[in-house]
This record gives sequence, structure tokens and C-alpha cells, in this order.
Amino acid sequence: MTYSSSTKMDFIDTIENLQEFKEQKGLKKFFSKKTYPDIYFYNSSDKNKDTLCKNAKTIIANSKRIYGILKTRYENKNIELIYPCIDISNSFSKPQAKQEMGDIYGLRTETKFVTFYDSDFKNGGIKEFISMINSLNFKFVKACIIGDTKSLDTIRLFVARLKTKHRFLLIEEDNIDMVLSASDVFISPTQKKTFNTNILKAMSYANIVFTSIDNDASEILDNYSLMHSHNDMTVLFKIERILQSESDLKLIGEQNLKTASGYSCTSVVEKLNKLALA
Repeated sequence: MTYSSSTKMDFIDTIENLQEFKEQKGLKKFFSKKTYPDIYFYNSSDKNKDTLCKNAKTIIANSKRIYGILKTRYENKNIELIYPCIDISNSFSKPQAKQEMGDIYGLRTETKFVTFYDSDFKNGGIKEFISMINSLNFKFVKACIIGDTKSLDTIRLFVARLKTKHRFLLIEEDNIDMVLSASDVFISPTQKKTFNTNILKAMSYANIVFTSIDNDASEILDNYSLMHSHNDMTVLFKIERILQSESDLKLIGEQNLKTASGYSCTSVVEKLNKLALA
């Protein structure tokens, strides 16, 4: 059985009965019968998505929203809902990670970390995130903005002009695991609908998360974690309260870690194995 996905998925190579679909090339492309993958992982940005959906035996949707759209559009097709997955860290110590972050940046032990990470700063909500941090009353907070060099350079001068510039740490994305393991709260005020896997990654490091209700990741979150829109500032009241409660940080963080564990790549492999053997 073959599959087609425009998103790289390293874990899928562990499935013996599932091989990546290869497009026919050269003369075969013109003289052989057109072939299609058995399984198509739907991506709204794929130019040939309609052709693949019509000809694949099974379409994989990665959210209920996408599943509903595909069910309406391709009524007679077999469509499966499989959420995105992440590799779960086997073990980490948040107190130790906090200590290491504190040592690196010379911070007080009571410092709380609030984190933002997105490959697209503008649509990911960097403006809204900075506005939230500027409005926080909690004194001992450091806002970690994680991104690639180019993205960080675009906001470096802007942050430097803020009265609250001392609150911000701009950190290269190579250090994301170090930061998330120390982080307390992860905020994604994104305008994008596509499932933000960074939410899952933050949860796997026992972060309290907040994101826009319009993002597909909201489907796996409880109401407490949802923002009514990408610029919903009422969430500040929750952030203020949670940062002042060690017990709530620990309790909700552990709950989120447990939830994220249900979306490990291992669980997705099991589902795909069943499809490949069907």
C-alpha cells in the first residue's frame, strides 16, 4: 500500500506495509496507466489535492473541521480522522530546566516563563503576544520568543524600544526543547486555522496553553485554554491568575502532558498500521 503526503513524517517509515508513493517519470509517465496513492494525507495547500482525493482509496483528515469539509465534498470516499502527532520526550525535569534557564540568563528562582513560537510570526500572533506581555502585572515573568534568525531580527528593534523590553528573551529555535521544558505557559494567538502542532509540543512539556478557538488545535483542548479570537485580551486574567499559583501550574501542566501523550507518533503508527493491513 502506498501513501502521499506533502508534509514530511519520519515516523511513517516504521510501517512495513506502507510505502511512499512515487510519481511516474520519463516515458512511463506517458505510456503507462496513471496510478495514484492508496492513502492521501490531505493538505489544503496541495495544488493537486482534488485529483488525489478523488483517486486515493483513503483520505486522512487531521482535524474535525477538515473532516467535515471532505465528507461534504467527497461523499463516497473513505475518510479517516487522524490528528497530527509529536515525539514525546521520555523524561524531563521542569525544576531542573528552570534552574538551567535561570543560570543562563541570570534570573531569579521565582521567574515564570511565558513562551511564543511560530514559523510565521505575523499570522502566528507575535503582535498580540507582545501586547499581552506588556499588559501583564505579574512582575517575575520572562517572555520567550522563539524563532529563526530572520524572524527574530524583524522584531528585535521593535522589542528594544519597549518600556517592558527587560521582560523579553529572543531565542533561536534550535533551543526550543530547552525553553519549553522550562516554560510555564505557551500562548499561540494565531490567525491560522491549520492545526498548530506547537500547541501539542508545548503540552508535552507540561505547559499551560492558550490559543485561538479558530485554530484546529482547539478541538483537543478544554474551554479554559481557548481564546475567543486571536486578539482576545480577556485571557490575560487567566494568565495572571495561573502564574501566581504553583499548584495550578503543576496540576494543569500534568493534565496537558497526559493529553499530549495520547497524540504520540506511536499511537498514530498503530492507526496507520491497521489501514495498511486492511
